[in-house]
Amino acid sequence: MPTIGTQGASIEDTERRIGIPDAVRDLYIFYPLSQTISSDQFKPWAEIFKKYYPAEPIDTITFIGVGGALAIADVIKRLGPDVTRERFLSEMNKLSNFDSGVQASTMSFSPLDHA
Repeated sequence: MPTIGTQGASIEDTERRIGIPDAVRDLYIFYPLSQTISSDQFKPWAEIFKKYYPAEPIDTITFIGVGGALAIADVIKRLGPDVTRERFLSEMNKLSNFDSGVQASTMSFSPLDHA
């Protein structure tokens, strides 16, 4: 029977907790990431997380903020050493189709859209 879950759950964590891979075969969950959390592409981020939070499990939620953080880092890099609030906001509002490699889609910001 198909089942729909929320973003607060992950396929990986649900399968791990249940222990029966076939139980999640027809489970449909909003998945905001470009890869599964065990992919090679996500290993560097998982290693950083484990370094600072060794007791915490790696889950989908672990990676939710990574895309936004990479977008901010990209903008700051482009600004160079002279970062001001005004310059940061101006440059952030120009960010268009930024691909973090982590999120399932690109990010764009404008003066009216910061989501």
